[in-house]
Amino acid sequence: MTESALVAESMRNRHESLLHDAAVGRRDRAFARTARAAARRDGTALRWWRRRRPEPATLPAVPAVPAAVPAPARALAAEALLATPVLAGPASPDPLPLPTAAALTYALVVQQWGGITAGQYDDLRQAVGWDRDVPAGMRVHVASFTDGHLRTTDVWDSEEAFTAYQQAHVLPGLERLGIQARPEVAISSVYELTDTLPAPRRPAD
Repeated sequence: MTESALVAESMRNRHESLLHDAAVGRRDRAFARTARAAARRDGTALRWWRRRRPEPATLPAVPAVPAAVPAPARALAAEALLATPVLAGPASPDPLPLPTAAALTYALVVQQWGGITAGQYDDLRQAVGWDRDVPAGMRVHVASFTDGHLRTTDVWDSEEAFTAYQQAHVLPGLERLGIQARPEVAISSVYELTDTLPAPRRPAD
């Protein structure tokens, strides 16, 4: 068989196959239509119900974001917080302010007494009474004898306070006792002062 004859035979077979498939398809479709019609008549046809759409998922409520607090409101809130008392036990007493060198205004008074004895000094102290009635403004009074010469060192609140007490009490006391000696006075500013408890007074003679 020639090549052309083979090609013609193959095309004929293919055509017959297509015709057969078409016939089978038409037969199947016809059978299907007949079966559906019979089912509808018998009431056995399947009923297709419309599916309900699923309810949308309910998302949790998102809390609203608070608006930004304006600057004046923030300042008022901070002031209120600072003004709120903190209950954390008993309040400690406020510490006493520490004086600095620039804040000290005390006057250091050094007096050199020539020609006055210890007995005369005791008489003057008894007559004036600076140990019994401490003058206002006097912080410290120290008396010492070196080679028979009296030296007193005082700390006063100010030079004016010392001068006023000297003129009103010490000099009149010297005159009443007839003591001719007068002190040489040197006054300077105090740079540092440490107060302690007063030392015990020496026993009376």
